[in-house]
Amino acid sequence: MNAKRFVWLTVGILLFLAISIYTLVLLLPENRYMDDEYPNWLEQRDYVFTDDTKQEILLLGDSRMKMGTIPTEMGDNVYNLALGGGSPIEMYYTLKNYLQHHPRPKAVILGFGPTHFTQMKSYTGRTLYFHYLDDKTVKDINTTIKDLDGVDLQTEALAYKYRWPNVYMRPVLRSIFKPREKKNAMLYQQAREAKGRLIKNDKSEEQYIVTPESKDGPFAPLKSLTYYTEQILALCNDNNIPVYMEQLPMGNPGYQRLIDNGYMADYHAYLRQMQEKYAVNIYYDIPLYEPYYFQDEHHLNRKGALRYSNELKERYPFIFNK
Repeated sequence: MNAKRFVWLTVGILLFLAISIYTLVLLLPENRYMDDEYPNWLEQRDYVFTDDTKQEILLLGDSRMKMGTIPTEMGDNVYNLALGGGSPIEMYYTLKNYLQHHPRPKAVILGFGPTHFTQMKSYTGRTLYFHYLDDKTVKDINTTIKDLDGVDLQTEALAYKYRWPNVYMRPVLRSIFKPREKKNAMLYQQAREAKGRLIKNDKSEEQYIVTPESKDGPFAPLKSLTYYTEQILALCNDNNIPVYMEQLPMGNPGYQRLIDNGYMADYHAYLRQMQEKYAVNIYYDIPLYEPYYFQDEHHLNRKGALRYSNELKERYPFIFNK
């Protein structure tokens, strides 16, 4: 075989493989190759878009809320619509879409770790990767992020929209030999039965807690995340939905570091601006829990989640006991 034929053969083989892999990415169901986080996002998306007539108390926020509250212990009409890695972006559109298919919630309890006002950790790696939001919404979000934060995610978003192999090839190829349908179906059902709660290492106990915020610099919220937080509050006000901003538990030595370096003072000043602008009910005190209530440095185990869920019920009896 001469050199020219060899080159063309090599190019042909590589092109065939690329087309084959991309075809697999397009044809294989997401449930076959997506990771453990996917079933919870899918369950939530399905729940939000399913028409219902039940008036509920909604829990919105990030993974600390997703894992740190137990709706089944809080009441028959409580549902957890927080998301692992979720930011005010996902929570705004979750609530907006929910209102199109469900009655106005009895109340919304909103809770984020402070880091979800300063960093956009999971928007591309989960929100876009799992196709949680439709294309028009993603376009609007990307425009807002670019205008407010000066970060252009338009090209990166195309890779997720069109499922480019550089993003999806590895999990797709892995799923050929280790398909995930059964496990993902099980996790989906688990999430539905838990009314949205994410269950992980519920029996694990930590020795000390160095919360992620204590490893960051000063509290410096992103303009885009502030914008979407305000959009949530405005949406609640426009629909006469009582909304309560909560703080998720922390532990030491991380919590004390945030006090000492001024992070918490800046965070509380940020919350006060929200309260003054939207007259929102804000609980400022961060619950300080012993390490054995946590399964890692910032997520509660079941014992901690049960304690926090009961504290919320005691703090808001006019919501849960009606």
